[in-house]
Amino acid sequence: MNHLSFFKRYKKETTIVVLAIFVQLIAHFFFLTYFSSPDEFVVMTGDASAYRTATLNIIEHGVFSLSPVEPFVPDSFRSPGYSFFLLPLIHLTGDWQIVLLIQLILYSFIPLLLYLLTKNINEKVAYISSIIFVFEPTRLFLSSSLLTDSLFTLLFFLFLLFLLKIPENTGKKMAVLSGFFLGLATLVRPIAMFLPLFATIFLLVVLGFKEYKRVIISSLIIILTFLAVISPWLIRNKRLFDSATLSSVGSYNLIYYNIPEFLRYRDGEIKDQRLLGLHEDNKDLEFLEVLSLSRSDVHATLAKTILLEDFWGYAKFHLIKTVPFFVTDGLREITRTLGVEDTKPINFSTLITKGNFSEIKNYLTSGSAGPLLFLVGFAFWSIVTLLGLVVILLLGKFKGVYRYQIILLGATIFYFAFLTGPVSNARYRLPVSGLMIFMAVLAIHSFKKYVLEK
Repeated sequence: MNHLSFFKRYKKETTIVVLAIFVQLIAHFFFLTYFSSPDEFVVMTGDASAYRTATLNIIEHGVFSLSPVEPFVPDSFRSPGYSFFLLPLIHLTGDWQIVLLIQLILYSFIPLLLYLLTKNINEKVAYISSIIFVFEPTRLFLSSSLLTDSLFTLLFFLFLLFLLKIPENTGKKMAVLSGFFLGLATLVRPIAMFLPLFATIFLLVVLGFKEYKRVIISSLIIILTFLAVISPWLIRNKRLFDSATLSSVGSYNLIYYNIPEFLRYRDGEIKDQRLLGLHEDNKDLEFLEVLSLSRSDVHATLAKTILLEDFWGYAKFHLIKTVPFFVTDGLREITRTLGVEDTKPINFSTLITKGNFSEIKNYLTSGSAGPLLFLVGFAFWSIVTLLGLVVILLLGKFKGVYRYQIILLGATIFYFAFLTGPVSNARYRLPVSGLMIFMAVLAIHSFKKYVLEK
């Protein structure tokens, strides 16, 4: 096949990738202009600095640690996937700027994966959605950053892509690839650890009980491949911390962020002496030890005790706090990181539930850029979310496997929203932002096809 016939055959795929690379490069150098030096740009956030430190410690000291100097305390808060991805790149190039350029070119294939993922449902909608996703600001920003989100999204999309191909293929290759990429994604961000259950349910619904043997075999292959990928890290954590868990981030966020936010939401302040006592106990510990899996049992036990005392109250709070996942703008986070906008953000969901509309009004009328950015982003993502709900209402119009594929995409959106909960922001929405855009464009297309043309 010559080059002309290739580009003719894959015109849309080529257009998406070329456009994505071009736009990403422009965005990258635009972001870079706001920093005094390229090195400052590399570590523009605390998380980016931590991943650089962890990667260099692997190269120079053979340990996954966030410690800047000896002793290099093994880390169990962050999972190792992203650092091991960075490892060969920085080892071969020796330059973090080149690493970022390699990354952004690789991440420019994410819109293409969105197209490949969804074109079976509707090819025209998939193409339009992918083009829109090319220009999504949060995607552009995170793809130029030393952060995990874009790599996770790439691997997550590959997992979904091969999962959707399993019903069409009788072989085992697609199941192996699906489990493999899910395992890699989980090593980058442990939030994906429950997705094997989604895969099993999807296969059962699509293939049905008549093909139960195939469902069982494919599910087992996915799960076993997934476990094979993540098990070395589980063994490492069991050996070092006596805990066969991927990361301490879940229990840490629950006891140091979710529950304190809930108590402030419910009581106006933190009065729980057990929680206050935990902070007192931590004064004698190094911060890296507080983050460690060695403290996870203490954190998890206390969190469980507090939550069970007001389970339904916390459940209500958690659901309320998922709303920002769908509608927050993400633009203010970009401008604050770049140092362009320094207006202190406010917690809209908490203020609304408390009826404190005066503070919201003061923020929106402050005259700074932050409120304007919020309104623009909020309007866009609110429309996207509402249109996505329209697709759910029109599910009956979709036939066979397409309906189940839409349900799977919708379920993964809610999966990430629910597990993110009170820490919701645009960064954590990235893995499903493209899917949300696809659902919104599909809603417009379906409404036009099934309603206006009747």
